[in-house]
Amino acid sequence: MTVQSAAKRYLLITNLFDRWSVEQEGDPEDLTIFGDEIAHPLAALKERVLLTGKTERLELKPDQESVFEFDVQLIYGSSGSPYLLTVIRDLSAKRTAERITLSLLREVSHRSKNLLSIIQSVATQTARHSDTLDAYVKRFRGRLHSLAHAQDLVTDSDWKGAHLRSHVSQQAEKYFPDGMKAIAFEGENIRLSPNASLYLGLALHELIVQAASHRLLAKGKQSILVKCTRKRTGQNDLATLVWQEENIAQSPADTPPAQRTPLPDFERMLLEKIVPASLNGHAVYIPDDGGLKYEIVFPVLHGA
Repeated sequence: MTVQSAAKRYLLITNLFDRWSVEQEGDPEDLTIFGDEIAHPLAALKERVLLTGKTERLELKPDQESVFEFDVQLIYGSSGSPYLLTVIRDLSAKRTAERITLSLLREVSHRSKNLLSIIQSVATQTARHSDTLDAYVKRFRGRLHSLAHAQDLVTDSDWKGAHLRSHVSQQAEKYFPDGMKAIAFEGENIRLSPNASLYLGLALHELIVQAASHRLLAKGKQSILVKCTRKRTGQNDLATLVWQEENIAQSPADTPPAQRTPLPDFERMLLEKIVPASLNGHAVYIPDDGGLKYEIVFPVLHGA
């Protein structure tokens, strides 16, 4: 806080922030205390207060990270003489919090629109490739739940993305009592971006639904291998995710695994086209009599 006469002579300077100081020699001035960037707009502010008698406020930024509010008003002494009272407040933390909040709101809005777009596309394509209403409801509900669970993982990580193993585990637990006991996970547990989390979550959902329909996870045996490797290239790394299925050996008392049926058009398009395109990658889906291999390659940030 400072007090000046109408002629702008400093009479009191107290509780000044550490970034500013008062020279020991000579009369203090705005220029010597605050520097050129603050002194000139502050002088104009004080002139307006002296002219109008109204309280004025001004926010000034001495650097990129700092924001200070200068509140200038007229006060009067016992003799009626006017004085300039200036109260300085540090708004740096408040403005930083406001910027972060605004940025987060924009991010939420953007991702919400993106999520709604994905849901709309999934609903349309699911309907187009479903012969009955029951089939549509069953498929769409499963995909919607997959997106919802992927979104939960992203939200729980403060929008930083989710780890691959969490996605695999989450999808497995939805369809199989033994969960990850029947799936072997090898390689790097990379962190997926929020966008990659949603789309790769859809791909894992389709693969596990297919595995469930062919009873590939039986008796707690590991008949699926999920392996992720990373290769450094330029700005980004390339992640290679492989989903490998093998028909497990059955005892005579076991029900034989269901005959693998061709993957429906939309499910195959989702795995081979939609998901990799959304991740700026590429994928191959290779079924055979003994099992299945799905491989997707996509870029990830260094250290993700």
